[in-house]
Amino acid sequence: MKRGTPNHRKMHRLARCLRVSLAEAVGTMELLWHWVADYLPRGDIGKSENWEIAAAVHTPAGKLQAFFDALQGYVASPACHGCPFLNAAAEYPDPGHPVHRVAADHKLSVRRRFHQLATAAGARDPDALADALVLLMDGAYMSARLFAAAPQAPAVRLGAGASTLLRAHLGPNAGGAEPPCP
Repeated sequence: MKRGTPNHRKMHRLARCLRVSLAEAVGTMELLWHWVADYLPRGDIGKSENWEIAAAVHTPAGKLQAFFDALQGYVASPACHGCPFLNAAAEYPDPGHPVHRVAADHKLSVRRRFHQLATAAGARDPDALADALVLLMDGAYMSARLFAAAPQAPAVRLGAGASTLLRAHLGPNAGGAEPPCP
């Protein structure tokens, strides 16, 4: 994906039309790009049926992979200063403080969403996968704080790390689209 694409006005419009977050729209477009590269070597997407494309980019495993692919672009950029919820929890370490509670509640809601997608994707242990994904996400945010946008920062491998984790929990085709059914 080209630099600047995530902030392009058309990407914002796509997110509004799909009624999803900007990160989900960017991830969906990134996943679509990979699907085209894998299954349509000449890039002729017009020969594929809409349902084939939709099935490729809207699987639960695909949504998880798309999220981490999009997050990689953000955490590896100079614009990222870490997760505001982790930063808030660090500033207010008392679990009873309202700011800390808001941060913890947010992280729990993200974990619930990961669990829903892990369950829908057929994870053998959705709890373990959801926990591992939260740790991966939060580790990426902390990597952004520690290494900024350095080319050797661990965050530049976030998408690959998520793919490895998803394959370990879901099988060899997890994290990407399988070829459409004939």
